[in-house]
Amino acid sequence: MRRLLLATVSIFAVAACGVDQPTLVIDSKNICGQKQGITTDQQAGTGMAEKTLSLTFDDGPSEVTSEISAYLKNEGIKATFFINGVHVEGREDVVEQQVADGHLLGNHTHTHQALTSLAATDIVEEVAQTDKLLTALVPEGKLYFRAPFGDWNGNVHKALAGSPMGKYKGPVGWDVGDQLTATTAADWDCWDEQNGTRTVQECGDLYLKEIRTKTKGIVLLHDGPPGTNGDKTAEMLRYIVPLLKKDGYKFARIDDVSLANGDTPIGNEANDKGKTNGPPVDPCR
Repeated sequence: MRRLLLATVSIFAVAACGVDQPTLVIDSKNICGQKQGITTDQQAGTGMAEKTLSLTFDDGPSEVTSEISAYLKNEGIKATFFINGVHVEGREDVVEQQVADGHLLGNHTHTHQALTSLAATDIVEEVAQTDKLLTALVPEGKLYFRAPFGDWNGNVHKALAGSPMGKYKGPVGWDVGDQLTATTAADWDCWDEQNGTRTVQECGDLYLKEIRTKTKGIVLLHDGPPGTNGDKTAEMLRYIVPLLKKDGYKFARIDDVSLANGDTPIGNEANDKGKTNGPPVDPCR
């Protein structure tokens, strides 16, 4: 599904319903990743505390983004939405609502193109166009970037690091939600008829299985692009969030967790393009 999108250009837990939820303790020391700009390798959630999840959503805003944003707010969950600037026009009120609901907006480029296929000037422009939209919505110290499809290499890093867009922290990868298998899930793939559509509960159960196996990390989900199956992801959230809370999981925005290099499962979506051309860089060093 996400490959087709390329062709088309394409969390403090709180008490709810009378049930006490665990309190999320944020590391008040130097959280690696927060003081860094663009790094050589993608960032993952391997340094996060046990039973801590960071819910992230890509490719919006869309017609279901407001619903997802409001639901998460009501559940006491602060998430991160990596937006494509091309979808913001006509939905300015939606992104404002997301910020008001306590969520963080991240940069997912303007038109969701695979950056590894672009010239350096076009790479920078893709990020810069969405950056203009985020300027009034995101504090300077909380600028995060995720590459479309997880496509990342040394050339993309060089282009962004040598430009004003090097101010972004990341690129932010993910730990959960990379691909659809017998024990893992990816919402974009769950709803793809070519791969045998899964029901909302079937897909949710696979997310739960992977989360319970890994016990922590950055969770990849999608609220867009517009006109796709974000409504199913919204429904799946209503299924898995209460179960995760019952299991004692806590939720945090990406800027409130410790990010680290390595173990980002980007091979499937990026077709191994996520491998870098240079040595790993430890953002906590």
